[in-house]
Amino acid sequence: MATLQTNPSAYFFIYLTDWTVLILTIYLVVAFINLVLDRKHGMNYNRTDRGDIQIALRFRHKLQWLLLNVYMNVSILVTVIYWSFLRASIPILLDLTLHAFPCLLGLIDVIITPIPVRLQHAVYPLGYGVVYLIFTLIYWAAGGTDPNGNTGIYPGLLDWEDPGTTCITIACSMGAVLISQVILWGMFKIKMVIIRRCSSTSNDEVGLDGENTQGDSGEPERGTFYENVAFNGGDDMNMQSLSSKEQCK
Repeated sequence: MATLQTNPSAYFFIYLTDWTVLILTIYLVVAFINLVLDRKHGMNYNRTDRGDIQIALRFRHKLQWLLLNVYMNVSILVTVIYWSFLRASIPILLDLTLHAFPCLLGLIDVIITPIPVRLQHAVYPLGYGVVYLIFTLIYWAAGGTDPNGNTGIYPGLLDWEDPGTTCITIACSMGAVLISQVILWGMFKIKMVIIRRCSSTSNDEVGLDGENTQGDSGEPERGTFYENVAFNGGDDMNMQSLSSKEQCK
């Protein structure tokens, strides 16, 4: 039998909550770096064969997009499961910081940032979940326990000593991630519709910072990733003007 330890910090990396808070921290650091670098150096653009102008995403932009897709879905899952089944007696501020604020930040990000939400990107939080499940299986097989000596990291939900219940939890969690992705995608779509309808005809070609998005050469001015994607719809990163009749209908 594994030796019972009384130091909860020794078990930090066994919990999905702590994994997700770590992902959130990395995301915020990457987002801040991108904001600073894009504001200083601007974005790069490529012209497609059809003449459209697309944002040339750098690796750091793609990393930010990936991290956002992972944490905003999993944080919703963590919040729902924790407050429904796992609520513990810990200080309320710590409780909210770990099990409510990450979810709230994810929803705020979808509302105020223009990074697109795509249905197919549900594969990223699902893949993240598979990695965590593999870890829990290895941890259980190695004789690992929770701070109370239980074989399950989440007793009654995720315990490989009870594979039936664990499989049900896994199936429900995957279904919940798919549902949350649909909800987040719907929120993004509604936001973009509001942005388009609130954009007056006279400002069709004016960027979010009040400057024209196209220079004398027809190329867009170099703004930040956020400004350019938001103003131009965000769905496919195309830098097409919102003044086209098809987009304004």
